[in-house]
Amino acid sequence: MAKGAHALIECLGGILLYLVTTDTIASWVNAFTQDELIEDPKDFIAGHLSQAASHFSIANKEFYAFYLLSHGLI
Repeated sequence: MAKGAHALIECLGGILLYLVTTDTIASWVNAFTQDELIEDPKDFIAGHLSQAASHFSIANKEFYAFYLLSHGLI
């Protein structure tokens, strides 16, 4: 039961990731980390998330979407 739920989540995540643009992902991460970075500009996790989102390319997005979808289907 848990494996089926996990596979379904991977499939849905892959489809969602394929449909969402990289700019939208970057804006979500920036909105999510903005308050923490204002409070502590040297916050390790928020800083790394923000930096990773700014370097997230279309090729990376498509690879992760394909990986999640194919792994969930298998």
